Amino acid sequence: CENATVADIVFLLDGSSSIDKKNFVKVKGFLSSVIKDLNIGRKKVRIGVAQHSVETSREFLLKDYMDKRSLMIAVENMSYQEGGTETGMAIDYLRTEYFTEEAGSRAGQRVPQIAVVITDGESMDDVIAPAQRLRQQGVIVFGIGVGAANMKQLESIANRPPERFLSYISNYAALKTLKDSLLKTVCVSVEDQTQALKDRFADIFFMLDGSMAPGMVPGVISDLVELIDRLNASVSTYRIGLAQYGEDTKVEFSLDKLKNKQKTIEIVKRFRLRPNTNKPADLGGALINANTHLFNSEAGGRAHQGSRQYLVVMSAKDSRRSVYKDAELIKSSGVTLIGMSAGASMESIESFASTDYAYNTSNVLLLEDVILTEKKEIITE
Repeated sequence: CENATVADIVFLLDGSSSIDKKNFVKVKGFLSSVIKDLNIGRKKVRIGVAQHSVETSREFLLKDYMDKRSLMIAVENMSYQEGGTETGMAIDYLRTEYFTEEAGSRAGQRVPQIAVVITDGESMDDVIAPAQRLRQQGVIVFGIGVGAANMKQLESIANRPPERFLSYISNYAALKTLKDSLLKTVCVSVEDQTQALKDRFADIFFMLDGSMAPGMVPGVISDLVELIDRLNASVSTYRIGLAQYGEDTKVEFSLDKLKNKQKTIEIVKRFRLRPNTNKPADLGGALINANTHLFNSEAGGRAHQGSRQYLVVMSAKDSRRSVYKDAELIKSSGVTLIGMSAGASMESIESFASTDYAYNTSNVLLLEDVILTEKKEIITE
């Protein structure tokens, strides 16, 4: 961790009945070995630990121990909790009780925030919404599944891509083999997030309803061009993607396709609606497509580097079916879903948009204040 010397890292340990005391000792040994290889200190790496079963217990906060010796003693003194598994509640507990200034978090000083969730079972409560809230707060989440862990559930907790932020081992004895790879991945993520927090740029994908009135298109495109110009969009700052949806989704260009503002504007100006097939637009399918293909690292998404991600959906007509579950799925990935009306009712827009991100207008210039204000708040809070 030569360049990752400052971070706040919180471990969430599974203390449920499935682990047993013998394996809990192995978890403590693993945690001690990780701490031993980190640069611990008040102005360096801080460590916090929580243990969860039916309830979440506070082992120690980020502010409690500022040297390796004290941390190692605190880890050794932890007692096995035992009980059921409610990981969702525990994740919310981390967000409200650990990743706060009062608890020693230095998020306001732009210090990378990391959570490592270790579990060997399946949570009895919802984990998707709590994990989404934690990630949207800017915390990078790693997941380690052991034995009978529900890996699909753990994948919904961790950041993406899973090959970077998700690990699986067959038993607790194998934890020691995971230490070096975990440290390497965490250190790289800290370095990435440190750089991202200096700039706090964003990935913004615009998805336009192909059934919007043709007469609206010139105004929408003109506003979009002006927004791109104001943001000074490029592959190294604000990345822009564009698609239109109808019975299927057509991607005009992905987040990493265009390298500079001039090229992006040039391509956006060429945008044309596809021929009208008179078939209903499939907003749900478009949201599924966006969640699966548009924001991952292969398509230029930078969530793993701490970048904010926005999907701006401009809807012309109310969806014929509920898209609530499809919208919740992409929001659970940490993407803020902005809904804008190009003719659709506000009831329809509010049914899929993130809270406070529904707009009864097609004027994308309003988003400049939203995006830049959020950047300023993150940097100065």
